[in-house]
Amino acid sequence: MASKMKMKYEKYWGDVDKMNKLLYISTVMDPRYKMGFVDFALKRVYPEGGKGARMPEDVRKATFALFAHYEQHWKLKQSKNASTSLAPIVEEGDGDKLDVLAEYKKHREQMVGVVNKSELEKYLHEEDELMVLKFDVLGWWKVNILRFPALSMMAKNVLAVPISIVASEYAFSAGGRILDDFRSSLTPKIGDFSRNNTV
Repeated sequence: MASKMKMKYEKYWGDVDKMNKLLYISTVMDPRYKMGFVDFALKRVYPEGGKGARMPEDVRKATFALFAHYEQHWKLKQSKNASTSLAPIVEEGDGDKLDVLAEYKKHREQMVGVVNKSELEKYLHEEDELMVLKFDVLGWWKVNILRFPALSMMAKNVLAVPISIVASEYAFSAGGRILDDFRSSLTPKIGDFSRNNTV
Protein backbone atom coordinates (compact mmCIF):
# COMPACT_ATOMS: atom_id res chain seq x y z
CA MET A 1 0.00 0.00 0.00
CA ALA A 2 2.84 2.42 0.80
CA SER A 3 4.37 1.94 -2.65
CA LYS A 4 1.02 2.77 -4.30
CA MET A 5 0.74 5.90 -2.19
CA LYS A 6 4.30 6.87 -3.10
CA MET A 7 3.54 6.35 -6.82
CA LYS A 8 0.47 8.60 -6.55
CA TYR A 9 2.48 11.22 -4.68
CA GLU A 10 5.21 11.16 -7.33
CA LYS A 11 2.60 11.38 -10.09
CA TYR A 12 1.05 14.59 -8.78
CA TRP A 13 3.72 16.20 -6.57
CA GLY A 14 7.04 14.53 -7.34
CA ASP A 15 8.27 16.48 -10.37
CA VAL A 16 8.38 20.21 -9.77
CA ASP A 17 8.31 20.96 -13.50
CA LYS A 18 4.98 19.14 -13.95
CA MET A 19 3.21 20.75 -11.00
CA ASN A 20 0.12 22.82 -11.73
CA LYS A 21 0.91 26.36 -10.62
CA LEU A 22 -2.80 27.18 -10.45
CA LEU A 23 -2.88 25.47 -7.06
CA TYR A 24 -0.31 27.96 -5.78
CA ILE A 25 -2.00 30.90 -7.51
CA SER A 26 -5.21 30.03 -5.67
CA THR A 27 -3.27 30.36 -2.40
CA VAL A 28 -1.99 33.77 -3.53
CA MET A 29 -5.64 34.77 -4.09
CA ASP A 30 -6.43 34.04 -0.43
CA PRO A 31 -5.91 37.40 1.37
CA ARG A 32 -4.78 35.57 4.52
CA TYR A 33 -1.77 34.03 2.79
CA LYS A 34 -0.84 35.77 -0.49
CA MET A 35 2.63 35.32 -1.98
CA GLY A 36 4.46 35.42 1.34
CA PHE A 37 2.96 32.14 2.50
CA VAL A 38 3.61 30.47 -0.86
CA ASP A 39 7.28 31.52 -0.66
CA PHE A 40 7.52 30.31 2.94
CA ALA A 41 5.85 26.94 2.27
CA LEU A 42 7.82 26.17 -0.89
CA LYS A 43 11.13 26.98 0.81
CA ARG A 44 10.21 24.60 3.63
CA VAL A 45 9.25 21.79 1.24
CA TYR A 46 12.10 22.14 -1.25
CA PRO A 47 15.69 22.44 -0.03
CA GLU A 48 17.96 25.26 -1.13
CA GLY A 49 19.65 24.65 -4.44
CA GLY A 50 17.26 21.85 -5.34
CA LYS A 51 14.98 21.66 -8.32
CA GLY A 52 12.23 23.41 -6.37
CA ALA A 53 14.36 26.40 -5.36
CA ARG A 54 13.12 28.32 -8.40
CA MET A 55 9.48 27.40 -7.74
CA PRO A 56 8.54 30.58 -5.77
CA GLU A 57 9.75 32.78 -8.63
CA ASP A 58 7.95 30.57 -11.18
CA VAL A 59 4.72 30.94 -9.20
CA ARG A 60 5.22 34.71 -8.99
CA LYS A 61 5.77 34.94 -12.76
CA ALA A 62 2.75 32.73 -13.49
CA THR A 63 0.57 34.85 -11.17
CA PHE A 64 1.62 38.10 -12.84
CA ALA A 65 1.21 36.60 -16.33
CA LEU A 66 -2.30 35.39 -15.52
CA PHE A 67 -3.16 38.77 -14.00
CA ALA A 68 -1.89 40.58 -17.12
CA HIS A 69 -4.40 38.56 -19.15
CA TYR A 70 -7.27 39.50 -16.83
CA GLU A 71 -6.17 43.13 -16.62
CA GLN A 72 -6.11 43.40 -20.41
CA HIS A 73 -9.57 41.83 -20.63
CA TRP A 74 -10.92 44.18 -17.94
CA LYS A 75 -9.43 47.30 -19.60
CA LEU A 76 -10.95 46.29 -22.93
CA LYS A 77 -14.31 45.85 -21.21
CA GLN A 78 -13.97 49.26 -19.52
CA SER A 79 -13.05 51.02 -22.76
CA LYS A 80 -16.18 49.61 -24.41
CA ASN A 81 -18.29 50.78 -21.48
CA ALA A 82 -16.64 54.23 -21.46
CA SER A 83 -17.34 54.80 -25.14
CA THR A 84 -21.06 54.23 -24.59
CA SER A 85 -21.37 56.42 -21.47
CA LEU A 86 -22.01 60.13 -21.55
CA ALA A 87 -19.01 62.47 -21.43
CA PRO A 88 -18.93 64.80 -18.41
CA ILE A 89 -20.12 68.32 -19.10
CA VAL A 90 -17.32 70.85 -18.65
CA GLU A 91 -18.29 74.46 -18.53
CA GLU A 92 -16.19 77.24 -19.98
CA GLY A 93 -13.53 78.38 -17.53
CA ASP A 94 -13.33 75.03 -15.72
CA GLY A 95 -10.08 74.08 -17.48
CA ASP A 96 -7.87 75.70 -14.83
CA LYS A 97 -9.73 73.93 -12.02
CA LEU A 98 -9.39 70.58 -13.77
CA ASP A 99 -5.67 71.15 -14.35
CA VAL A 100 -5.12 71.89 -10.66
CA LEU A 101 -7.12 68.81 -9.63
CA ALA A 102 -5.19 66.60 -12.06
CA GLU A 103 -1.90 68.01 -10.77
CA TYR A 104 -2.99 67.37 -7.16
CA LYS A 105 -3.99 63.80 -7.99
CA LYS A 106 -0.58 63.18 -9.56
CA HIS A 107 1.17 64.73 -6.54
CA ARG A 108 -0.89 62.61 -4.12
CA GLU A 109 -0.11 59.39 -6.02
CA GLN A 110 3.60 60.17 -5.86
CA MET A 111 3.42 60.85 -2.13
CA VAL A 112 1.56 57.61 -1.45
CA GLY A 113 3.71 55.63 -3.88
CA VAL A 114 0.94 54.10 -5.96
CA VAL A 115 2.12 55.39 -9.31
CA ASN A 116 2.22 52.62 -11.90
CA LYS A 117 1.39 49.87 -9.41
CA SER A 118 -0.98 47.26 -10.72
CA GLU A 119 -3.92 45.94 -8.72
CA LEU A 120 -1.94 42.77 -8.07
CA GLU A 121 1.06 44.69 -6.70
CA LYS A 122 -1.20 46.79 -4.46
CA TYR A 123 -2.98 43.65 -3.22
CA LEU A 124 0.28 41.82 -2.49
CA HIS A 125 1.71 44.80 -0.57
CA GLU A 126 -1.34 45.25 1.65
CA GLU A 127 -1.37 43.71 5.10
CA ASP A 128 -2.60 40.09 5.16
CA GLU A 129 -6.02 39.38 6.64
CA LEU A 130 -6.18 37.71 10.06
CA MET A 131 -5.53 33.97 10.12
CA VAL A 132 -8.94 32.57 10.97
CA LEU A 133 -10.19 29.11 10.05
CA LYS A 134 -13.66 30.15 8.88
CA PHE A 135 -12.91 32.81 6.30
CA ASP A 136 -15.07 33.46 3.23
CA VAL A 137 -12.44 34.11 0.55
CA LEU A 138 -14.98 34.63 -2.25
CA GLY A 139 -16.95 36.93 0.04
CA TRP A 140 -13.80 38.99 0.65
CA TRP A 141 -13.28 39.39 -3.10
CA LYS A 142 -16.94 40.35 -3.54
CA VAL A 143 -16.58 43.10 -0.93
CA ASN A 144 -13.31 44.34 -2.49
CA ILE A 145 -14.39 44.23 -6.14
CA LEU A 146 -14.32 48.04 -6.46
CA ARG A 147 -10.72 48.21 -5.19
CA PHE A 148 -9.52 45.30 -7.32
CA PRO A 149 -11.91 44.88 -10.28
CA ALA A 150 -9.63 42.89 -12.62
CA LEU A 151 -8.01 40.94 -9.79
CA SER A 152 -11.46 40.07 -8.38
CA MET A 153 -12.45 38.62 -11.74
CA MET A 154 -9.25 36.54 -11.74
CA ALA A 155 -9.78 35.40 -8.13
CA LYS A 156 -13.37 34.37 -8.87
CA ASN A 157 -12.24 32.18 -11.77
CA VAL A 158 -9.13 30.74 -10.09
CA LEU A 159 -10.92 29.91 -6.85
CA ALA A 160 -13.77 28.22 -8.75
CA VAL A 161 -11.44 25.56 -10.20
CA PRO A 162 -11.93 22.22 -8.41
CA ILE A 163 -8.74 21.20 -6.64
CA SER A 164 -9.42 17.46 -6.67
CA ILE A 165 -10.22 15.24 -9.62
CA VAL A 166 -12.09 11.98 -10.04
CA ALA A 167 -10.82 9.46 -12.55
CA SER A 168 -13.26 8.84 -15.39
CA GLU A 169 -13.60 5.15 -14.49
CA TYR A 170 -14.96 6.22 -11.09
CA ALA A 171 -17.24 8.93 -12.45
CA PHE A 172 -18.72 6.87 -15.29
CA SER A 173 -18.67 3.39 -13.76
CA ALA A 174 -21.99 1.57 -14.15
CA GLY A 175 -20.89 -0.97 -11.55
CA GLY A 176 -21.11 1.47 -8.67
CA ARG A 177 -18.37 3.00 -6.57
CA ILE A 178 -14.91 1.48 -6.80
CA LEU A 179 -12.65 1.86 -3.78
CA ASP A 180 -8.90 1.47 -3.81
CA ASP A 181 -7.12 -0.68 -1.20
CA PHE A 182 -6.51 2.26 1.11
CA ARG A 183 -10.14 3.41 1.21
CA SER A 184 -11.48 -0.11 1.63
CA SER A 185 -9.38 -0.45 4.81
CA LEU A 186 -11.02 2.58 6.43
CA THR A 187 -13.80 2.35 8.98
CA PRO A 188 -17.32 2.53 7.49
CA LYS A 189 -17.89 6.03 8.88
CA ILE A 190 -14.70 7.43 7.33
CA GLY A 191 -15.28 5.46 4.12
CA ASP A 192 -18.77 6.98 3.75
CA PHE A 193 -17.35 10.46 4.29
CA SER A 194 -14.63 9.80 1.72
CA ARG A 195 -17.07 8.50 -0.91
CA ASN A 196 -19.46 11.40 -0.40
CA ASN A 197 -16.72 14.00 -0.76
CA THR A 198 -14.79 12.71 -3.78
CA VAL A 199 -17.21 13.87 -6.46
